[in-house]
Amino acid sequence: MASFMCSIRPSHPSLGVLPIPSLLWRILPPHAGNQVAHTENRLSPSLILLGVGICFAPMLRRSNQRQTASTICSRRPSGGRAQVLQAVAVDEPEPLEFEVTPWAGLVEPRPMYAVSDNTGGVAQHLVEAAWCQFGFAEEAQLTVCPSVRTAAEVDAVVKKISDECGDSGAFIIFSLASSELGLRMQEACAKQSISCIDALQPLLVTMEESLGQSRLGSEPIAADATKAATTTDAPAQPPLSIYAVSDSTGSCVMEILGRGVSSFPSSGIEEVTLCPEVRSVEEIRLIAQAAGEENGLVAFTFASTGMSRFMRQRCEMEGAYYVDLYQPILLALEIYLDYPSIGVPGGYVGSDAIAAMKQRWARKPVI
Repeated sequence: MASFMCSIRPSHPSLGVLPIPSLLWRILPPHAGNQVAHTENRLSPSLILLGVGICFAPMLRRSNQRQTASTICSRRPSGGRAQVLQAVAVDEPEPLEFEVTPWAGLVEPRPMYAVSDNTGGVAQHLVEAAWCQFGFAEEAQLTVCPSVRTAAEVDAVVKKISDECGDSGAFIIFSLASSELGLRMQEACAKQSISCIDALQPLLVTMEESLGQSRLGSEPIAADATKAATTTDAPAQPPLSIYAVSDSTGSCVMEILGRGVSSFPSSGIEEVTLCPEVRSVEEIRLIAQAAGEENGLVAFTFASTGMSRFMRQRCEMEGAYYVDLYQPILLALEIYLDYPSIGVPGGYVGSDAIAAMKQRWARKPVI
């Protein structure tokens, strides 16, 4: 296959290309807040794109002398992937290696499992929605494992998955209300070298922090004891304001919020504010501002990493609690599947949806 080389010469004063760790840190700065926010600092294959490094270099560093950055690219017979062999900055001692994967085809399906202490509907819905960022829903290799409620059952289901998949690997997304069972799941998966991610704990931890209450079936947290000692006769506080935000219908975020609220029966939460099809930064600002004024919680699912990052930033600026329910799962799947998500609301759609799209088309006269 043909290859090509492009030489990039920055204008005066010369601009260099940052090392990868520094580049990613500056593009995605660490945020304060709940532990979910720190997911953005992990190394995502979709972020290590050559264009990102070059396009952001003018904004990131200036040097006192003219530099030349060279990139050598070639196409290899590896499923239509274009790989950048080297990106060299003159002032760096070692060449930087990248692999750039365009969307020339769909990802190869791999085994995925939804493990739950209930019906498994929440974990299943999240996996199905996340998979659509990589391929068509009907091609997903998804197995649901419900009613996992003891440490022995956790060990058994992980052992079963390991036996079924062997050396080919597997991916587990689990929704276990018990933090102890969640830790047991992580330990069991680590022993079997199985990729896994907790879909429920980030929400429950954030709700505990915002409500000052412990989830059902767990030990009381310090805020509970303080509240019981000082506010016995105080008037009841209004329930926590929760905003369910999505770039699509919002059904996924509503379902997981329902599971989260059920773990706090004394919270008094009976409704949430659903904000569907949020696809502008202006609406994100409005939501974050409204949640901040009410000291509320924003739970969101955005396919776009940029929209997710902007929501986290705005919530921190407005003083609102927040939890990103989607991007950590997409990041884990990108690593597991070795393929980038498309980052488009709704992802890949089936034939029925495609037919409906065509119905909206119309020929109009040129004005």
